Amino acid sequence: MLTSMDFEWKKTDAQGTSFSLNDRETGQPRFTATRSDLVFGANSQLQAATATSAS
Repeated sequence: MLTSMDFEWKKTDAQGTSFSLNDRETGQPRFTATRSDLVFGANSQLQAATATSAS
């Protein structure tokens, strides 16, 4: 769903550190995320490193 073409990521602040995932048809936000959420969520090596250090 997060990569579906039915949705669009948009910046929600001037610095570009916060984003919302909006439905393209309605414009309604479905999810919100920070830049860090998107970087760590998209990179499997960073995910593994954070999971290891958190345990």
